[in-house]
Amino acid sequence: MNNLTIKPNEKQLECINNIEGKFLALAGPGTGKTFTLVQRIKFMLLNGIREEKILCLTFSDSAAMELRQRLEKELKKTSLKVSIFTYHSFCNEIISENPLEYNLAEDYRVINKSTSRQLIKETIEEINPVEYRSSKNDPYVFIKSILEQIEEIKKNRLTKEKYFNNIEKNPDFKPQIEVLNQKLTDYQSKGKKVPKYVIDGIEAQKKKIQKAVELWDFYESYKSKMDENYYIDFYDMINLVLEKFELEPSYAHRIS
Repeated sequence: MNNLTIKPNEKQLECINNIEGKFLALAGPGTGKTFTLVQRIKFMLLNGIREEKILCLTFSDSAAMELRQRLEKELKKTSLKVSIFTYHSFCNEIISENPLEYNLAEDYRVINKSTSRQLIKETIEEINPVEYRSSKNDPYVFIKSILEQIEEIKKNRLTKEKYFNNIEKNPDFKPQIEVLNQKLTDYQSKGKKVPKYVIDGIEAQKKKIQKAVELWDFYESYKSKMDENYYIDFYDMINLVLEKFELEPSYAHRIS
């Protein structure tokens, strides 16, 4: 459907025609979020905001490309100066232009999948895990899983303190052992047979906690190897810039 045939509804107009302050548009796929954004940018340009002062961030390369194409079509221009990036490409551009600001070597590199797998393999050999082993005693089958969980640690920006505090206080970890141990004590004090699910549950929780501890060991070893070889990944790009913005709120203005 051509954008020219679409008439924005009341809520869309509220987003489009107000360019001061913050607006959050929550809607499902195909409901006109991109259309609203395109129209808002158009309205901004018509009201004197320069193209190079507008920044659009999205999650994927395909979404960034679609947004640019729709803007160019709407504005009938092919050389727009509106900045449209994915989150990680935007952060990477900032870092690449200011590597010393992030304590990175000038020859830092973005790690690829095969190198990531190799580094995880090396960490497995160093750590010699107990819980990350298959029924055939093979730890290497967990390479993909370990990488995905390390990404979650980075995505959630977990420090060591936060990570282990979660193990201590999250009901799915140590508190669950306390609950099961109390049941064990209750059955024993009454001279009753302890149900198998209690004994098995305590053992399963201990293994789960040990596995979580091993995962942090993997994370620290992997991060150390990345640092030694001047690698960063997509999550590092975002976290480095976020941390810089948080520590130095004026930094965003200096680089704009």
